[in-house]
Amino acid sequence: MKKKNTYLLFSLFLFLFSTRLNAEIVEKKIKVVLDEKTLTGIKLITGEEADYISLDDVKKIYDAKVHWYPVSGKVTLNLNGSKVEFLVETKRILVNGIQRKLDDPIKLINDEVFIPINLLEGPSWQKITAGRTSWDWSKDTLTFTRKPPPSVTTEQLFPQTTDLSSIPAVGVSSISLSKIEQVFPTEKKKNILRIVIDPGHGGKDPGAIGRRGTKEKEINLIVAKELANILRGNYGYEVILTRKDDIFLPLYDRAEIANRVNADLFVSIHCNASRSRKLNGFEVYFLSEKATDSEAEEVALRENAALALEEIPSWKQKEIEKILYSMETNVFLNQSSELAGLLAQHIEKKTEIINPRVRQASFSVLRGARMPAILVEVGFLTYRNEETKLRSQKYRKQIAKYLAESIYQYYQKNNNSKKASIQ
Repeated sequence: MKKKNTYLLFSLFLFLFSTRLNAEIVEKKIKVVLDEKTLTGIKLITGEEADYISLDDVKKIYDAKVHWYPVSGKVTLNLNGSKVEFLVETKRILVNGIQRKLDDPIKLINDEVFIPINLLEGPSWQKITAGRTSWDWSKDTLTFTRKPPPSVTTEQLFPQTTDLSSIPAVGVSSISLSKIEQVFPTEKKKNILRIVIDPGHGGKDPGAIGRRGTKEKEINLIVAKELANILRGNYGYEVILTRKDDIFLPLYDRAEIANRVNADLFVSIHCNASRSRKLNGFEVYFLSEKATDSEAEEVALRENAALALEEIPSWKQKEIEKILYSMETNVFLNQSSELAGLLAQHIEKKTEIINPRVRQASFSVLRGARMPAILVEVGFLTYRNEETKLRSQKYRKQIAKYLAESIYQYYQKNNNSKKASIQ
């Protein structure tokens, strides 16, 4: 009898809570694109701070098994040998018994359990599903891909008709790294800094996607090109881009490009993303095995997720990481830290950005760089105001200008650059 009363009280609570929520939400239908087929009529719930998808629809999309325990308020999902436990009206889930915290709570709406749709884009979900999920707000389309498209070939990057000696900025792949030396010799002009700028993501890896459909890979490339132009024009530095077009590059190849051309500095340009739509700001990272905090670790996991697209066995990835993260890399950590701090200070001084953050994390793209190396997150595409700013040419040029000034000031301080004046 007591158990029955508890069940009735819990059901009443869920009904009242569900009714209250119903007045605050907007429901619409979205399209789901899978490898083999397309699903229509999938339900999306838009709340004040997050978009939600029902677990029933998640079950259909990923062909999972779901079981609902109404008395305890727990729902379990089984997929590919993994077990995920969702606790209704909390921000906690258990993935194979390991607790993880969400930015937005699991919801019960009209007797259906809903989860934040951005959970499906995270690195943990990618491991569970053995594929990549992306949500495009602008097109109301969720895409799940189990089999990534083939990598870019040498012929696509370097057609036989291309005159390599005339290319001012070039992208390369792991099977064509030797080509970079034909374009940029390892010997440098005396007292001229050589900087490699890496526009993060590209090709089949779009990176983060904003609510208006802004793709991170596109913003990264635009900012990188603008930064390269300023560093060349204002300070006379020699600048190389790891990619000048929308192509996919393996993460480890990016730092290797800088190594091959004997660069003095490696800068990887990115835009940030978060499950919370309120998180915003400018962040600078340098390499560390241990992340500064859980947020830094989450950023690194998201940026490292591109490894899943490289079709490299996990055991081989670990071997590569072990080789690349050596004492040789550690030599440059202090210099990277100093540059990151100076850059954050300059951004705070020159802009309205309050307290730009300097953090450490294990970014695969920075591993193996035999020079100071930093990763810059110029803003959060998931924060509406910053997405709007990053779509503005004026704002992007402003950010690139301040990045260039910071690099110049750092090398002036360390007597490693030729004399110049900040424009």
